[in-house]
Amino acid sequence: MSRARSFTTNPLLFGSETDGNGAIVCDGLHPARVAVVSSTAVEIAQYFLEPHTVDEGIGAGFERDDLDRACESAVLVPIDAPGYAASRMWEDRGWSRAAFLQMSQVDVEAAELSEERPSPPPWRPTAVRHVALPSVDITEPISLDALVRRRSVRSFGHTPMGLQALSEILLRVGCPPSWLRVFLVVQDVDGLDHGVYRYEPVDHRLDLIRAGFDHSEALAAVNFQPWVAGSGACAFLVAQWDLCSSLHPGSRGYIDLLIQVGAFAQKMLESVYQVGAGAWGTPAVAESAARKLLSVERRGIDALYAIKFGPVPAAPRSH
Repeated sequence: MSRARSFTTNPLLFGSETDGNGAIVCDGLHPARVAVVSSTAVEIAQYFLEPHTVDEGIGAGFERDDLDRACESAVLVPIDAPGYAASRMWEDRGWSRAAFLQMSQVDVEAAELSEERPSPPPWRPTAVRHVALPSVDITEPISLDALVRRRSVRSFGHTPMGLQALSEILLRVGCPPSWLRVFLVVQDVDGLDHGVYRYEPVDHRLDLIRAGFDHSEALAAVNFQPWVAGSGACAFLVAQWDLCSSLHPGSRGYIDLLIQVGAFAQKMLESVYQVGAGAWGTPAVAESAARKLLSVERRGIDALYAIKFGPVPAAPRSH
């Protein structure tokens, strides 16, 4: 470990705090490697989030032996190492899902939460304005007929979707988990401007986040799948990672998150079918493009699932 060489925290390092004095970490550069590191190594990783030389690390109070061990366990990597620039892309672009998935396969007990480290508050983006949704008298549950006639479609009509139908869909879906947000990219809905909204279930309203968007942005957010076009709207289920991790700690928390996202998405699909509309869902979301579309600037907020829904195109007449 050269004293003049600059080192930084491994961009693909992913860890879980233990009940003991330290953490268990996975090294994404060498996926088979899992190590238990000391609390000192965790402090070193925090200090080297910005590149520093060994001399600077020693000047900050770390022992040379501890720095050597941090390098041996791949907590630190030299910034001129082969592959560093490519691995850095995961951090720069917010692609954290691969790390969560890898860590979920390690049997790590969760650390106990303390009063000194409470859960982070739910994230709410700044709204341009609030839009109240019409009340809907829901007296019937999801009908079996609606499920049997499940309208999974990959093309949508060109007539506007009714605001009353959208309101009923969102009311039937209800409140998602506190770490999950429903964003609506409104393409053609009666009474709503073209734009990006966030659903606020407590007040049953839409918060306009962004007025207008280009269709190419919506297309890019779902990896250029053409069914996103047409009338209606496209819902994005957006997760707040730090809040979810605090409520579902431990290595299996990511799997719990995926299960809950899937259950919520299924509930939304059933609500869409109940009002006679069609829908198509996908987890194939391009995180960076979705963040741009939804105007999400904060790190640690990612779209995990997209559901396009709207009027079903009329069947062609038979001659």
